[in-house]
Amino acid sequence: MSAIGFLAEWAVRSAVLILGGALILWALRVKAASLRLAAWTAVLAGSLAIPALMEALPKMAVPAVRVAAPVVYEERAPVTVMPVEDHPVYRPFDWARGALIGYALVAGAFLVRLSTGLAMSLRLRRTSRATGQMTEGIEIRESDSLGSPVTVGIVRPVILLPNDWRQWEGGKLEAVLTHERSHIRRYDPAVQLLSAVHRAALWFSPMSWFLHRLLVRVAEEASDDAAVESAGDRAFYARVLLEFMQRGVRRANWLGVPMARYGRPEERIHRILDGKTLPRRVTRWSVAAILGLGLPLAYLAAAAGPPEISQPEAVRAKGTVHDEAPAEAAAVPEPEPGYLMALGSVAATTVTVRPRVDGELMSVNFKEGDLVQAGQLLATIDPHPYQLRLAQAEGQLARDGRSGQHCSCLGYHRHRHY
Repeated sequence: MSAIGFLAEWAVRSAVLILGGALILWALRVKAASLRLAAWTAVLAGSLAIPALMEALPKMAVPAVRVAAPVVYEERAPVTVMPVEDHPVYRPFDWARGALIGYALVAGAFLVRLSTGLAMSLRLRRTSRATGQMTEGIEIRESDSLGSPVTVGIVRPVILLPNDWRQWEGGKLEAVLTHERSHIRRYDPAVQLLSAVHRAALWFSPMSWFLHRLLVRVAEEASDDAAVESAGDRAFYARVLLEFMQRGVRRANWLGVPMARYGRPEERIHRILDGKTLPRRVTRWSVAAILGLGLPLAYLAAAAGPPEISQPEAVRAKGTVHDEAPAEAAAVPEPEPGYLMALGSVAATTVTVRPRVDGELMSVNFKEGDLVQAGQLLATIDPHPYQLRLAQAEGQLARDGRSGQHCSCLGYHRHRHY
């Protein structure tokens, strides 16, 4: 399989997996953000594992409708190739190679952007100041470059706060820290990094962008639920969040999980103020249910494929096909031979046939363009005039034999005297 074919198959199988996950969540009416985030994280892991699963898992044939393509045999005139040394040989553009180069350039640009974001995140962490405070073993730092709280770091994440955090009203700091701790407990920075790599590898697939946007959005909703549960006041937390969202996210090129990043602000605030939305934690039973539904879906997305088509047995002879297989068997054309690109001329083979005697043409036993063999009857001339002449000659011969006439020749000799 070519590289372009592999990428296309990966994108299609990943899209099937993502759409299947969305259909399952919709059918089960899953509302809790924490459960939806766990499900989408499992979908991301399955999509990243599809290339390895395609090689490791046994293929599962999916019934498909097969259409037998007609086999066309074409007679070609002989081609005389006359290469010209001084003339450059034309070579067609390799579209597959060009597409692969274009894919690599775009994917490389996304990876460079991602690496730049990681470098900027490390720089932001180094330039921040330590506050001397910890929350559940997580370091808290402050920075003059921030307008809203953010969690940065993959291996050892830290919580970065704006420099005015000491002037916050009571309960605001605890709600913010609860929100950020929720991100760190679920390893949201690492998950979103993997999602960004997945999007860079499948940048041409809209479903990879859809999955990344969902992971970012649902992660914020799950952290909002944790903060609302801790604060106990939806209106208070909505005011806190609205303040950060109005400040915006400065220096958004670095890689992190900012508290103010989301889609439409009014949707997020409306969701928080909705009293019917109850936070729900991910339990062992929830994980088991997600795995029980997700593993078969991942197997189908990675191993399903059309059945292999066997080569039918056929005997080919001079442009005719004698097929002994059943009627539904489809003939598979043989691989095309290689071709030499060069200058040449095409000349048709023409033979002029002339009879040795003249006469009336009675029948023609070939069509223009037919292949003929040596000794084959091509045309018939009226034999009656020649049969009559033959009979006259035979009668004259018989009469001459009966008369016994003989012809004698007189020889004349000339003598030369010297």
